[in-house]
Amino acid sequence: MLTAMECTPATEHDYEIFDAIVPADHYLRRVKLTIDFPGFRDRLTSGYNPTLGRPAIEPLLMLKLEFLQFHYNLSDREVIKQTQVNMAYRFFLDLSLKSELPDPSLLSVSAREWAPKLISRSFRIWSPKRANMGWSRTACGSKTQPTSWPTSRSPRP
Repeated sequence: MLTAMECTPATEHDYEIFDAIVPADHYLRRVKLTIDFPGFRDRLTSGYNPTLGRPAIEPLLMLKLEFLQFHYNLSDREVIKQTQVNMAYRFFLDLSLKSELPDPSLLSVSAREWAPKLISRSFRIWSPKRANMGWSRTACGSKTQPTSWPTSRSPRP
């Protein structure tokens, strides 16, 4: 069931803090300006039943968390842990400094149920645009070149 976002969105005060701390040329600032994440919402919400099931976490938040996992090669727990302390992640996710984060197990559920179909297709649409702009994981600070979107995650030691 798709309901309103449970996480507290960033306030004007939060954005003042983000502006002071997150560098203007930070990779996630460029991604946020380049990719129209709200444009993916219709594609993502098509996978939800509006009346059945438990309340869902905002699909755009889940998409952005999956993006962070994909780009920085993080596990479900690692991305949530990093989001708790990393201001650039909070800025990218449009989350308030006081906002609670989803349980890491929800990322496993999304990865298993709809990420392989919806997110991989979305990232494939975006990847050629990124390549045309000269962006790559290696050029933007990650150590590995992406090969493909994983269809499932195995727990890290």
